[in-house]
Amino acid sequence: MPYDLPSTFMRHAKTALKIARENGLVEVNLGNQWLLGDYY
Repeated sequence: MPYDLPSTFMRHAKTALKIARENGLVEVNLGNQWLLGDYY
């Protein structure tokens, strides 16, 4: 895993995806999910 950038918290990514879909965005997905985690 690259350590030069902080990873995104899985919960934040899933919340953002949920909000995007609730607001009408349909072509949205989470890519590279193996880089997401509970790191902070």
